[in-house]
Order: sequence, then structure tokens, then C-alpha cells
Amino acid sequence: MSKVSRRKFGSDFKFKVALSALKEEKTLEELSQQYEVHMSLIKKWKKHLIDTGASIFLEGSGLKTSTEDAEIKELRAKVGELTMCVDFLKKKLPS
Repeated sequence: MSKVSRRKFGSDFKFKVALSALKEEKTLEELSQQYEVHMSLIKKWKKHLIDTGASIFLEGSGLKTSTEDAEIKELRAKVGELTMCVDFLKKKLPS
């Protein structure tokens, strides 16, 4: 007997399907056939998009740029290095 594996869908695919469903240019059945996804999944993704879509426009929730990510990574490395130095000095210096 063969084992049936579940398909995993990426966020880009889910967004595209949910947005298509939200536009209502095609029926759920047509979208289900087009994207080869069950209608209940499309309904679930559409509901999730509607429920959480407003969070995109929250102030301060913009996407981080790669320079911000690099800066955060660099600062964390520096904090780690300084923490190690402080710990070393605490052990070696008399109190």
C-alpha cells in the first residue's frame, strides 16, 4: 500500500489563490480546478486574507530591508562579543 503525502503550498501561492477568490471573477469550483486545490482550502485562505489583511497597513509593520537585517545581525554579534569579554573579565579580576 502506498502512502499518500500531503502537498505543501507556499505563502505566495496561497496569497495568489486567495486574492483570485476575493476578486470573485471565477467561482470557487473554477478556481479549485484551475489551481488543483480543494474548495475548502480556498475558502480558508480567503478568510485568512480578509481577517489578517489589515495588519499590512499597521504603522511600523513595514518589511525590514536587507540593510536593517544586516545591521541587526552585526549588532547582535557585537553584543555577544562584549558579553563574552565582560564574563571573562569578571572571572579574572579580583572582586
